[in-house]
Amino acid sequence: MHEEHLAACKMRLETMLPILKMFDRRAFILSEDAAMKEALTDPNRLLGRGRGMAEQLKKEEKVRNMVNKELPKLREKLRVAIVEYESSVGLNLKVCCTNTFFEKKSVGLNLKVWSMNAQSA
Repeated sequence: MHEEHLAACKMRLETMLPILKMFDRRAFILSEDAAMKEALTDPNRLLGRGRGMAEQLKKEEKVRNMVNKELPKLREKLRVAIVEYESSVGLNLKVCCTNTFFEKKSVGLNLKVWSMNAQSA
């Protein structure tokens, strides 16, 4: 009995792995964005000179591109993947997010706590 449940949980994890990877990527992009925004508040940021400053500006541009281009695409792919997962498995997927981006922009996701609930028929 326990072995069957363990096997079912492992299969569920394997099917959810692409979704979890997308959430990890989303969290990385948001953390980079937060770090960049914090660095932008430093008044001495533009006083630096030399090679290190050029690299810092390149990194800031890279983060801006990730946030402006990759994040919206990732958000849509994540939304589609969750809807497909829910319809194929017949379960509602609820995920706890520390960032409230999905709450600020309504995209139709039910983000709360890691749990799997059977859909009511």
